[in-house]
Amino acid sequence: MSDFNIIKAEKKHCKKIWEWRNDPLTLKMSINQNFISLEDHTLWFEKILVDKSKSLYLGEESKVLIGVIRFEQSNINKDIHDVSLNISPSMRGKGLGKKLLIQGIEAFKKEKSPCRYFCAVIKKENTRSQKLFESCGFYNFISKDYLTYRYDLYRPGN
Repeated sequence: MSDFNIIKAEKKHCKKIWEWRNDPLTLKMSINQNFISLEDHTLWFEKILVDKSKSLYLGEESKVLIGVIRFEQSNINKDIHDVSLNISPSMRGKGLGKKLLIQGIEAFKKEKSPCRYFCAVIKKENTRSQKLFESCGFYNFISKDYLTYRYDLYRPGN
């Protein structure tokens, strides 16, 4: 049995998340494929830690950081939070994404007033993320240049 936990992001996690963000596979599968400087990332990170409309968590297994999950309230509708996650390059392929997504949602629900939907925008070629979100109850509701998945907190079974 693994010792898996969700923890709130802190300043000390900034550089590690930056490294994961600029990993070649992460860049390839990201909507924004530009390399982010450590300076720019640090400015973004410091803002996100104090922004009440955003939440940033990390998953850890046996005290090893495995990935990051971010929730961001939509500018269009306060009932929607966009969700994104990134697994550490060294931890990919171990089935930890599902734990991070499910337990990250649970941590978010305990911390924040309930929202109605979680949405994730995924590139069409990112089939691993598509399968991950689908396995956690998200469903594709828009297919254009990117796939948009939604999870309804009030749908029966959730």
